[in-house]
Amino acid sequence: MGVFGLPSAATKKSKGLTDARIVMTLMTLLASGWALALLRLSKEQKLRVAQVLIALPTGALFLSTGGDDMPILALLLLGVAALQRRQSNLAGVSLGLAAAMKLTAWPMAAGALLVAHDQRGRSTWRRVLVWIGAIVVVTTVPFIFRAPGAFMTNVFAFPLGLAGVSSPAASALPGHVLTTWLPVLGHILAPVTLLIGGYFVAKYARRHWPLTLSQLLAILSLTYAVMMCVASATRIGYLIYPLNFALWSSMTEVKTVASPELVRH
Repeated sequence: MGVFGLPSAATKKSKGLTDARIVMTLMTLLASGWALALLRLSKEQKLRVAQVLIALPTGALFLSTGGDDMPILALLLLGVAALQRRQSNLAGVSLGLAAAMKLTAWPMAAGALLVAHDQRGRSTWRRVLVWIGAIVVVTTVPFIFRAPGAFMTNVFAFPLGLAGVSSPAASALPGHVLTTWLPVLGHILAPVTLLIGGYFVAKYARRHWPLTLSQLLAILSLTYAVMMCVASATRIGYLIYPLNFALWSSMTEVKTVASPELVRH
């Protein structure tokens, strides 16, 4: 994520073209434009995807204020397009970059392993996993060796509320309200929800196996929404994840049409 700030750090200027928001916007437009070009959707559907991702307040507000979730979402959309096109290498690279930038991309990166296939319909989860793993390892291992304590605190302890530092992300969602009343829930609510939710997701996946890309995105949309609501410290802005995933799910759904012979009978 720090890459976006390199132009500003190198030039010692935080305004103008070196502003990190400019760099994030450019990457968002590049990745989302590439994804829209690849997606097998009608022009109207592509326009709707672009509107929700970039033009409407669900996207434009975050671009104007420097929301680092926008390039993440753009890379995830590129990963979705690559999975739909069965381009496993591109899917692995785009999802790997997103996963290396932010933990919010990890559920999609993991889910991609369930629906990645080549042009012959064979599973390519190993190829996608290698790309994701290689990118995440190369971009994180140096920092682990340099400051292992700081890495564990920032990546794991802080999101779980175990760092002893209060987060400015304090939207009045159910998880935050409950943990304000009873602080001990801050360490229990999210893990318990994850375990219970994981059980039902596994049960659904088993009944509907093999999962389609549309079904995976629907599961992720619900998962993100639930986890955001039970997290002890989160932002209402994270709603852009389940909103976009829900839209992408409906757009990538393959609708089967019965033949005229079957309809007559």
